[in-house]
Amino acid sequence: MLLTALELRRLLSNFIDCLILSTALNYANILLTEGEDIHILLSNSRFLKIVHEINPEFKIMYYSELKEI
Repeated sequence: MLLTALELRRLLSNFIDCLILSTALNYANILLTEGEDIHILLSNSRFLKIVHEINPEFKIMYYSELKEI
């Protein structure tokens, strides 16, 4: 988990966000967040590669999207 957080640090400036995202990526299938910096990662090919390697089912969602699932 910490190694993933350190890798995410290259993409996110806030290390606490990196730890939260890494934990979710390794232990959950969905991260519910309003953090724009994290949502922007969905258009980053490097981030998508990390997700595919660790947890291909992982999703990042806004709270408003929760009603849709």
